[in-house]
Parts: sequence; structure tokens; C-alpha cells
Amino acid sequence: MTTTAALQRELRRLLAAFDDDALAALANKGLLRRAAKDLEKAAPTVAEATADALVLAVGEHRVRLDRGGPAQAKCSCPATTTCQHVLTAVLALQRAPAADDDPAAGAASVPTSDGPPDPATLHDALLALEPAALRAHAGTPGYRWALQFARDFDVEQHLRIEAKRSLAITLLRPHLVAHYAGGGVEALVVDGAGKHVAKHRVAVVLVYQRAHGLELVDDEPPGKAQQARLALGADWTPAATAADEVRGARSRLGRAVQQLAGECLGIGLCHLSPHVQQRFATLAVWAQGAELPRLARLLRRLADHVDLLLQRAGGADEHRLLDDLALACGLAGALAHAAADGAAPTTLVGSARGRFHEVATLELLGLGARTFRSPSGHRGLTMVFWSPKDRAFTTCTDARPSTLRSFDPIARYRQPGPWTGLGAPQQATGRQVTLTGARRDEHGRVAASERTHAMVQPTTTDVLATLPAIASWSLLSRRLDEALPESLLAEPRPLHQWAVLQPTTFAEARFDPVRQLLHWPLLDAAGAALTAVLPWQEGTRAAIRRLERLAPAELACTLVVAHLRRAGASMLAEPLSLLRPDAVPPVDCLHFADGPDGRADATVGPGANVAVSDPHVTAATPGPDLPPPLRHLRALVRQLAERGVPPATERASLPALTAALERAAATGLDAFPRTAAAEPGGVAHLLLRVHYASLQYERLLTPANDGDGDDEPEVGSTDA
Repeated sequence: MTTTAALQRELRRLLAAFDDDALAALANKGLLRRAAKDLEKAAPTVAEATADALVLAVGEHRVRLDRGGPAQAKCSCPATTTCQHVLTAVLALQRAPAADDDPAAGAASVPTSDGPPDPATLHDALLALEPAALRAHAGTPGYRWALQFARDFDVEQHLRIEAKRSLAITLLRPHLVAHYAGGGVEALVVDGAGKHVAKHRVAVVLVYQRAHGLELVDDEPPGKAQQARLALGADWTPAATAADEVRGARSRLGRAVQQLAGECLGIGLCHLSPHVQQRFATLAVWAQGAELPRLARLLRRLADHVDLLLQRAGGADEHRLLDDLALACGLAGALAHAAADGAAPTTLVGSARGRFHEVATLELLGLGARTFRSPSGHRGLTMVFWSPKDRAFTTCTDARPSTLRSFDPIARYRQPGPWTGLGAPQQATGRQVTLTGARRDEHGRVAASERTHAMVQPTTTDVLATLPAIASWSLLSRRLDEALPESLLAEPRPLHQWAVLQPTTFAEARFDPVRQLLHWPLLDAAGAALTAVLPWQEGTRAAIRRLERLAPAELACTLVVAHLRRAGASMLAEPLSLLRPDAVPPVDCLHFADGPDGRADATVGPGANVAVSDPHVTAATPGPDLPPPLRHLRALVRQLAERGVPPATERASLPALTAALERAAATGLDAFPRTAAAEPGGVAHLLLRVHYASLQYERLLTPANDGDGDDEPEVGSTDA
């Protein structure tokens, strides 16, 4: 076999691994459809065939294919990315008859292939890619980024691998889909990488290697400072680098945070002064300068909470302040421990602003919207979508500070945007929305940007069939437990708390005027009850009125889109919309059901169905179901923290604290110390450590509500 025939045979074998999904990942589905139409009009012809490349004539343009495959194909047209001419050439080679069967000169045919590569061969090829080759492909900065990305990536939760024609590797956070059919790292086809495709290719390879047990090593050659030290001898020490200075600042900051938190408990949370509030604000600025945005946000929250306590504001709570103090100490300690072992993971460091990456095409199903008001003082509108391709929920939030009175979240539902081509968020409800040029962050949230173009179409039965309707509440509870992080320092996964419910029986929705809550029991086939609740506020008036008026008989074959949360040992659902597959449109957005402007009638409040004793209705906020020794220990720690444990009197609290710790240890809660032995920081630091452990036990025993993380935007999350 000649070298030219060998290349053609290898190329045909490689192209056989590319199905429609892999080809669409090269560009988008629209270009793939155009390429198929171009192929029907006129088939490409072979213009040149050498041992290194195959050149096909596609109309007036020339497409060059080599061993790099479609990802490295070049076209003579002005397009800077994969164009429809490349796709047309690939389709022609895939569909052309074998050369032995059709030897006509000029036909785009190559010798018969042996079929796509074996998945085991592709697996071995990915594991064999060396760090030097990866560094050469992405460059040193790109390789460093990919290495840190792979080390931080949760391969157990957010990695999917499928053996199709090619090896399909899906990263869920951030969302990337890669197709590998053989060759070097440059042959990897990545959908969702945007402009930074090289470093994302390397990241996918490193994640795959780490998932299969390979140790990720940094083979970077010694820097100039290290080379100089090796040359001049061990007696010469280079000046501290910028990284060393950052580590030193972080270490001092961690000690300062723990010292201030201990002083707060020594003084007593009921006796704090404005000086304490100023010190927390100063530490927040320090944390921002030390490039620790997550700790900076927590310290700012502590400063604001101390300010509320000083003002005797109704929202102030010494118990929540104690929780945040313990969390700040735990985070500072974890950062110090991580810095001693090397670079701290991004989950602990956090990010200063939302980082969005480009997605070529994103197909979504609108499930409704709701307004919100965040603790940080933002008001906004959150739209909820289902991605059939990713089989995951996603959101888009448009928010403004509460001080901006001209922004009305309720009216925003019927105003233009947030994407070009979308007349209003209302038009997306119950319809298919195809976004081009979209930008999505690592959590799956889509940016509100005028640079993104939206095309709205009626939804289809096939798209509705992809919705994961859950009909068993026991299965739903297990799914919620998996969505809520077990560690206090783990990243929340708010989008995993959305679900589509399929109740067997609907009870009557009743409004409780005492708690100002709507209770709506939903029963599954086993008779288990899940309580849907809505608090009475400006943004929920329309939904409450709508649910009160619905008779259970009207809800046959109805699905409920809801956000799940924990309240102690109970699971609650906050309904967003009703879904009737046979209706047009199929989604009924509850929060914007009344009036032309989406507002409920203000003259008639809720209460048409006042809540009475109902065996299916549970309390909206029951206390956590904790073991008695743990409850007693928490109560004692809170009591000591409120009144304070100054050094002069701290020994008087040791006997009671020791007895509570011994009772907790006797029940198997062995994360606590056995006795209240004096620590270097005194009893105050011991109380913080004990309280952090008790919060962790509460999270493990009764998963707490993580809050609606998709409602509060990070700085820079709205890309106008």
C-alpha cells in the first residue's frame, strides 16, 4: 500500500468515528444541516492527494485534511473557525463508496476502512499523552490553568464518559463536551470551549487521566531563580517571590481571623463594639488583597452582621453570627492547611467574579420565572430552563441593587431581553429557546447579555419527554441529599435542587395566616406527602392566589416544577410552574398568572382557604432532629458565646463544657474533644472548634438548606 493510500485509509478510519453530535461540536447544528444540503447539490472532488494530506475541492474552496482529523482541517475560505465547507468534505468522505468499488477519477473516495477505532485503543491513547506534549499545545500558562482545573475537578460527580463511535467525554461544571477519535491532543473536538480551545483540550485530557488513576505532575522546568540558586550554591537564597508573599499574607490573615473570632467570644456576642465591626471590615479588605474572595465575602458578612447587632435591628441574630464565626475560622484553617501542602483548591479560595465561558449553541426549554430579594440587597428575576442535551437545569438571572428603584422585577418579566431576539422572558416560558453566542459559568448559569442571540420556537413532544419527572418522594429525598454538599466548606450545587414532580394526588392549597405561608400537600403513589410552600411576599402573591383557586380535579396529569430545600428533617418544595404536556404552551408560570402586568390583585389578600388541621401538612420550619447530647452541647456553646468567656472567668465554664463533651463522645460523636482542656487560644477558641464540629454533624445528620444560590448574582454575572 502506498503512503498516499495509507493516509487515506487512516483518514477514512478516523472520520468513521465522527457521528452527528461530534460533527455538530466542530461548529454547530445549523452549519451541519447546511453542509448536508450542499452535499446533496454537488459532491466534493479530490483535488490533491499526497502522503501528508488530502485536499478536496468544495465548490470554489479547498479543504485540506491531514492526520489531525476534522479538528485540524483547513479551508481556503475566510472563516477562522470550522466552516460548512469542512463539514461538507467530511460528510462526503464518510458517505463516499470505497475506492475499489468506484475507481472513477476525481471522486471523493478512499480505500475501505475497518470501522471506527476501538474504545480501548482510544482510552490507551489518551492515557499515553505526555505532559510535555500537552504543555506544547496549550503553552505554559494554559497548561498551568488546565492542571489546576483538573486537580480541583470533581471526577465522581461531574464527569461522564460514553463510548460511541468516538470517545465522548462530558464535563458538567463547567459544561464541556469533547469527542476523541484518535491522534494527538490537537485532534480532540471540544464543544463549549470558545476561544480558549487549546487549554480546554488539555484540561479534558488531564481530567480523563486523573479519573483513571494517573497522578498529575507539573513537569515545568526550573525557573530562573531556582536555576541561579543551583548554579551559585546553597548559601545563596533568592528574594521572596510574589507567590511567597501571597502565602505569607494568607497565613497572617488566617491567624488574625481566628484571633478576632476568639476575642468576640471572649467579650460575648451580646457585648460587641463598633471597633469589632471595623476590624472585620479591615480583614475583609485584607482578604481581598490576599486573593481570597470567598473569605473576603464571609468577613464582609460578619462586619454587616455586627453592625446590625449594634443597631439592634430585627434581622440581627447572635446564633447566626456564631455560625458565621465558626465557618470563618474553619475556612481560614483549611486555607492555611492547604497552603502548607501547596496551592489551595479553588473551592476554598473562591472567585472574585463569575467566570463565564462561551458556548457555541445552547438549546433550552423555558420552565418559568420568579422574582427574588437576596440578603445582600439585590432584587431580580430568575428564569429557569431545562437543557435536553445536558439533561440538567440552568438559570439566567437579571438583578439590580435594591436602591435602584426604577428596576421592577415583576414588570421585568414582560420587558425585552435579556438576549437579543427575545421579546421578553415571558416569551421563553413553555417554548424552546436556541441561544447562539451564549456564555455560561461553571455552575451552569447563563449570562444575561445582548451579545447572545435567542431564537424562540414552539416546544415539541420529544423535548418534553426528556424532563426527568419524579413520582416517588423517597427517591426525591435521596436525590436532594446527594445535591446538598456534606461538607460545610464544599461548594453548593443550587441547580441540583430543581426538580419536576409528578404527584399522584393533589390536596387543596391552604393559606396559613399565622405563618403567612401557603401549604399545598402533594402525595405520591405510596401515599407519602410532600408539602409545597410559598411565603407571602410581593413576588409570590400571584402564585398564592392562583394555587388557592385551583381545584384538585383540575390538576390531573399535571407536573410541578419546584425548587427543593431542607427544613430540619423535612423536605419542602417551592412551586415555580405547572406543566401540562397536552396544553399549548405546556408551561403555566404561577408567579405571573394574574393581571396584564403580572401582579396579583392587591385588594384581595390570601386566605380564601385558611389552613386547618391537616395530617399531610408539616411545619414549615421544624427544628433539626438532632441527638439530645448534640442539642445540649450546642445550647451550652451558644449560651457561653452570648455572655462571653473572658480569661478571668473562663475556667468556671470548663466543668459544664467537659460534661457535655463526654456525653456527646459517649453517643459516638467522636469529632469533639473528650474534655475541655485549655487550648493556646483559650476556651473561646475551643468553643469555636466545638461549634464548627456541631454544625458539621447537623449537616450530615439533617442536610440543611443551602439557599437558592442561583438567585444571588456574583459581581459581574450580568454581562450587559
